[in-house]
Amino acid sequence: MIKISPVSISQPGVKGGGTYKYYGRISGREQVSFRFLAKTLSQRTTLSTIDVVAALEGFREIIMEQLLEGNNVKLDGLGIFSLSVRTEGVDDPSKLNKSLVKDVKINFLPDPELKKQLKTAKFQFKRQ
Repeated sequence: MIKISPVSISQPGVKGGGTYKYYGRISGREQVSFRFLAKTLSQRTTLSTIDVVAALEGFREIIMEQLLEGNNVKLDGLGIFSLSVRTEGVDDPSKLNKSLVKDVKINFLPDPELKKQLKTAKFQFKRQ
């Protein structure tokens, strides 16, 4: 169940804040570790936790290798990982080089099936 807490946010662009409204924000998140995922997966399969850790670590390395080669990585049922870059502009395309790269980001596009499953999410609202 996803926990939602109210957060008071002022009206954007109004000096002094203007009218405040409450918006729901996800709260009470916990970070799930790599080890937790491996242990949970081993409980659901015939693989030991150590085997799952080795497989997940290898999987992570392959995904990073493919992204760093400029490829998109599609995980059926989960989504597509890809990289994007932000560079400074130049007048001459031959002048574009590594020093002009200002940021590299990892993008994630969820699979349509995953997005469909999100519609079944259950929420618990914290009252003040």
